[in-house]
Amino acid sequence: MRRVTGTLLATAVITVSSWAAPPVDAHAADAYCDAAAAGRQARADLSQGLLSGDPAQMTSALEQAKAATRTILSAAPADIKPAWQAQLDGLEALEKAITDAIQSQGDPAKLQKIQQTLEAARQKFTTSSTQGEADLAKRCP
Repeated sequence: MRRVTGTLLATAVITVSSWAAPPVDAHAADAYCDAAAAGRQARADLSQGLLSGDPAQMTSALEQAKAATRTILSAAPADIKPAWQAQLDGLEALEKAITDAIQSQGDPAKLQKIQQTLEAARQKFTTSSTQGEADLAKRCP
């Protein structure tokens, strides 16, 4: 369980590392940059929640991170929306993996499958995080 939690934390940090990327329109850009800034706090809270090892704190932090990602996604320009959707999908996969790990009660076969799911999610997170960071650097200096 400890190894799974560590993997979950690493995946979560990668997941939320790219929360920003506003549109060209100045008003929309402000809304998007603001949503991204708020998302950064959710990222910090997610990391702390996962490090706690407490299922209730993990769940709460994931819910906050998903809500922040939905807000960013709604303000995102069309060209970066797929990256934000990948972030949201990844958070949902992470949440399921945590639930599955808790319910697995240390079953090695179940934990192995969870690890495989997490690796696939990590790869998606890495790609979407890179895209988000590049877009952020352009649109929210």
